[in-house]
Amino acid sequence: MFIRRNKKKVGTKIYETLLLVEGFRAGKKVRHKTVANLSKFPEHIVTAIENAVTGESKPSFNKLPQRCGKNFGGLFSMLEIAKRIGIDEILGSEPMGRFAMFMIFGRILTQGSRRHLTFWQNGYAINEVLKIENCTTDDLYRSLDWIEEKQSEIEKALFERNLKSGTDKVFMYDITSSYLEGELNELAEYGYNRDGKKGKKQIVIGLVTDKHGFPISIEVFKGNTADQSTVPDQIAKLVDKFDQREVVFIGDRGMIKQKGIDALDEKLDDGRYLTAITKPQIEKMLSEKTISMDQFQENPVEVTSKDVRYVLRRNPVRAAELAENRQSKIQKVIDTVDKSNKELDEKPRKKPESALRVIQALALKLKIKKIIEISIDNGKIVLTRNDEALASASKLDGCYVIKTNLKEADADTKMAHDSYKELKLVEWAFRTMKSTFLELRPIFHRKANRTRGVVLVSMLAYMIVYEFWKRTKTLGVPLEDMIAALDQIQTVEFKIGDHWIKSLPSHCRDDQQKYLDALGIQLPALI
Repeated sequence: MFIRRNKKKVGTKIYETLLLVEGFRAGKKVRHKTVANLSKFPEHIVTAIENAVTGESKPSFNKLPQRCGKNFGGLFSMLEIAKRIGIDEILGSEPMGRFAMFMIFGRILTQGSRRHLTFWQNGYAINEVLKIENCTTDDLYRSLDWIEEKQSEIEKALFERNLKSGTDKVFMYDITSSYLEGELNELAEYGYNRDGKKGKKQIVIGLVTDKHGFPISIEVFKGNTADQSTVPDQIAKLVDKFDQREVVFIGDRGMIKQKGIDALDEKLDDGRYLTAITKPQIEKMLSEKTISMDQFQENPVEVTSKDVRYVLRRNPVRAAELAENRQSKIQKVIDTVDKSNKELDEKPRKKPESALRVIQALALKLKIKKIIEISIDNGKIVLTRNDEALASASKLDGCYVIKTNLKEADADTKMAHDSYKELKLVEWAFRTMKSTFLELRPIFHRKANRTRGVVLVSMLAYMIVYEFWKRTKTLGVPLEDMIAALDQIQTVEFKIGDHWIKSLPSHCRDDQQKYLDALGIQLPALI
């Protein structure tokens, strides 16, 4: 180990850099590793270190006092990815931007509240990676207000950087809901709850992505907002904010109705859409003989009516799943009937009318009341299956119809079908943001702007996760496990004199190195 003094002359001034260097053997070659930059250390400290390393017994770091440092690898990897897609540059180096980055990385690495992050930071190298010495809850709330104010500017800058140069004008849109704790959120309303949280108010979230599922824009609506009413605003945003003059707008079934189609026609000379129609709409087309049941096959079949193309398909796997699920519900009611009849035999004072009400309520809850008939006969509960109602209920199992005004020259039957199915990428984005390791829900904020800020932070975090997944998906390792492994890369601190010198391990674990290589990330030689 030795101190290397590098001198550089600029004009009449001479600048000196002092580096603490350790030599090691790699095969037959001797290599050098920079352990620490001592340029800013006081001269007496540098002298003390130099005396130590040039003595008769030259110490190596494994003989010096050392301790585990802070988690470094996860933060550093997320920062490198954020730089690639432009988030780091767009948020900037000022404190509010740095705190926003900290919240984004915290959403990926730990989740939790703003207050939780103020404790979590103690174990992480946020100063070394983000140039943040410390942050308080107030800092994070101010940053949340700041990032919400700049949302439009941030989204436009990211679009310009990542997607503007592309020639593909396909955009996907879907909405979800997220439940809230408490009653005082300014956007909270009761509505169609996709989280299955009855009795809780919610917000509605709309997400626009490119055709690959990379996010473009996210918006928060009041919890009672109808799906189709959000579409015109998204189309206007693509045209006015992102300056798109050719748009193919893909939305889930029932979302792009006449109001959305009119918005496309109003904003664009040649606006195109691709969606699916609802079950009642399919039944209406069947009754009008526009389509027929024999056209629902495993391979897509196309029908044209009034200059609109319809792509029909029956998914046999989904049909089997629905049939099995329906039979499971029927069996649950049968088992309940058997249990109730046994209790009626064992407890003569128990009234069959009470048992009947319970079973009818169960059938209603399972949505199979039309399929089975439940009655009382000689003091027992009797269940009869209505085969005609069952056949009617299962007729459209696995069937769906895609609707589009795309020209066949732009998308043939298969391409139109496959393009619609790519909406699963938006659904995956929502699942990742809401219920897997980004854990957007539940939201505890009261103010509308902070609610929008939290949702935006989650979208930016998802952009990083998406880029991470794109580069590592071929490894076949769960995303959460790869991120957790990189998060375990810690600094090592060595004591020289009264000072602790930060360094990184000379080698990572094999799995950690594999993930870093897949991401194209190299850890710094010097902290």
